[in-house]
Formats: sequence, structure tokens, C-alpha cells
Amino acid sequence: MLKLVLKSSLVIIFCVCLFINFYLLFVFEDYGDKIQPNEPITSKFTKFDDLDYLNEIRKIHNLSTFKQNSNLQTSAQNHANYLLANDIISHEEDLNLKEFFEITPSKRATKAGYHSNLVLEGFSKNQINAKMAIDDLLSAIYHRFIFLNYELDEIGSGYAFDDKSNIYVYNLGNNRLNLACMQGGDEITSGFYYEQICKDEKAKIKKENFDLFVQNIDYIVFPSNISAKAYFSNEIPNPLPECKIASNPASIEFNKNSSDIQMLDFELFLDGNKLDDTIILTKLNDSNLKFNDKQFAVFSTKVFEFAKEYKAVFTYLYNGEKKEISWKWTTKTPEFEYFNVKNGDVLAFEPDKEYDIFFIPKNCNDVFKSFSYQNNMLTDVKINKIDTNLIRLKFNGFSGSSVKIKTDTGTQITAVLTKDSLEFGNFRLKIIIACVVSFVLMMFVLFYKRKKR
Repeated sequence: MLKLVLKSSLVIIFCVCLFINFYLLFVFEDYGDKIQPNEPITSKFTKFDDLDYLNEIRKIHNLSTFKQNSNLQTSAQNHANYLLANDIISHEEDLNLKEFFEITPSKRATKAGYHSNLVLEGFSKNQINAKMAIDDLLSAIYHRFIFLNYELDEIGSGYAFDDKSNIYVYNLGNNRLNLACMQGGDEITSGFYYEQICKDEKAKIKKENFDLFVQNIDYIVFPSNISAKAYFSNEIPNPLPECKIASNPASIEFNKNSSDIQMLDFELFLDGNKLDDTIILTKLNDSNLKFNDKQFAVFSTKVFEFAKEYKAVFTYLYNGEKKEISWKWTTKTPEFEYFNVKNGDVLAFEPDKEYDIFFIPKNCNDVFKSFSYQNNMLTDVKINKIDTNLIRLKFNGFSGSSVKIKTDTGTQITAVLTKDSLEFGNFRLKIIIACVVSFVLMMFVLFYKRKKR
């Protein structure tokens, strides 16, 4: 009886081993040629030093660096708590909602102890880290003009998160104006002055003194001599209501004290070729009425390519004289090795590695909100949405294992492992060893039984 049980067990083990090995040999589809990943361009900045990163960008563009202010820090943190608690996006707070602090950015700052009412705010939601939050804000044209503002030189940041979401909030002000307000403002006997610019409504600031608080720079162009994000999306309000995704805009802002600027043209170039799918934004056609007469931007309705050098050329009349300003920059890549994909692409993956996958939009409204995936049996999949049309995928399994990903816009791609992952390779080896051992033992039992007869 014992021999029969042993023999049956060996036969079962052997059959199971054969089934698994045949499954691993024949179940995986042959996808033919596969797209290889692109190498990322690395940054010298870590993902945590958002203030250093922002200040380096300001220095490159000849602006003073931001210094931290504890009052602005308090107001930014309170607003971050409010936005997270209520799962909303707004610069204004509702008295009836949780974590209410004050209605507007300036009122939140003065409640926190700041003395100036000149407080601007920017925030970014659901970013992987603070550096990506800054890149996101600088790609959003209205927020860019805040972070590269002539009048601002101090900052406070807030961060709030839970298991579903996160929010980065930044409040910005002017240090010298804040000190002047703290000291009661200027004594006014005549001339031009600013009022209601301080927390103390009685305090006034002379125009000539306020102008001293503003940095004396002719103009600021962005991006310039740096690596910048390749695309823009999700700014509220949307500067391009006709598009959900477009290139990161090139922009120029002249000093507010400069003479009238008459734009003649604003062009974008790649490899010496002019891009013909551009939209120029000025005060005259800004549907959200955010631009002033010294601010200009140009977008391409097609996202920029990663790791490419672009050039912007701004032509204008200044005091009747035709002038031209040009500048260059390179586009950033995703953080990890990455793929640019379209419908039907098959991607070559190595196991135990994270890859970024960017779904190239077919037009400026081709943005997916959700996606689904299907994987083979015996695979371990980790997948997250990182940014607009950008996901991060890591999966383990046997060579030939695949993950099929489909977006709600109909684009489908397949990622295929080119070799066994370590843990699954060890599993395959154990299965082979089990097959061999069970076969040897089964042959030994059969031989022993025949010999005994």
C-alpha cells in the first residue's frame, strides 16, 4: 500500500512538473521585434530639494533667490491641509468646509503673521515628488509668471498627503515690502503711492520706494539654458481651452516699467525647422484675462520630443525699432528608462526594473483618464500613473511574460519580458530539478519492483 501511494505521488509530481514546463514553453505569445527603451537624462538635483531647484532656475534667469519665510510657510501649510481634507482645487477657502483657515492667499498670510498683502500662490496636486511639482508649475504659464516674478523674493511651502492624494502649496511675497509694512509704511505728503498693500489698511507705500523693491531686469525668458518639461497640461484655468495637452510654452516677460512692446512674431524651432502648429498667447487673446501687456507666450499644439534642443525667437518693435530675442533649451526626459508609445507597440522589458511609458498624444486632446491592464499567470505587476499620459511599470515573471495595457482612449500596448526575473528563474530551476528527481525516483521504484519479481 505504501509503495502504491509513493508511486502515485511521484507520478502526480512528475505530471505537474511536465505541465508547468510545457506551459512555460508554449503559453507565451511570440511578439516578434520589440521596441527598446530610451536612456533618461539625469538631473543633479535630488527629488526633495525643491527650493534649491527653484532658486537655481531663478539664478539662471537673473532673478534673486527665494528665502524662506515662516509666516508664508504657515499659510501655505494650512491651505495644503484644507485642499487635502476637502479633496478640492481652489485658491479660495470656504468657511463651511473642514480645515478652513482664511479665504484668500493674502488673508491667510496676514492671519499667519505676514504684514504685506502682496502674496501670490501656486499649488500642484498628486506629484511624485517636490521637484516634479516645481516642473509642473513652471510648465503652467500663469503659475510660471508667479514663480519667475520680478516683485517676489521670499517663499513658504506646505505639503499634505494621505493614502490617496498629495498636494504641494507655495506662497510667495516680497521681503522688503513686508518689512516696510511692518514698520507702518511711508509718510505720505505728496506724489503717487500704493494703498491697501499692507495688512494695516492705514499704511501706504510710496511708488518710488515700491519700485525699488522690484528687480531691475529688462526681460525674463523661459525656458532658457536649462532642461525643461516637454509638455504642459492641467492648469486651472486652462490658458488653451481648446487643448488638454500641448508643449511646454516658451515665454518672455518684460519689466513693467519698460516702454510699450509691440510683438511682431513669436516662433519655435527644432533642428533649424520652424514649427507650424503654434499658438501665440498675449493679453489681447488670453481668455482668462491673466496676461498683462508685457507678457507673451507661444505653445506648440504637439508636445515637444524628449531630450531635444528647441529654440524660440521673439520679434518686436521697441520705441519704433525692430528687435529680436532668441534663446535655446533642452527638454527633459522621464526619470527612468522610458518608451514613447503609440497604439500596437510592443516593448522590451527587463525584469526587476522600473520603466516610464509616455503615450504620445494623437492630437492636443488625446489625454487618457484611466487605463486597465491584463497580465499572464505567474507575473507580479506594479503600475502607477505618474503624470499626464505617463505611467510607470515594473513587473516580474518568466521570459516571454507580458502585460497588456489599454487606455480609455483606445490605445493598447504590450510589455514583454526578455528574460526571467531572478525569483521566477529560481522557480523555473526548482521545477526542472523536481521533474528530474521525481523521474529518477519513479524509474527507481519501477526498476526495484521488476527486479523483485
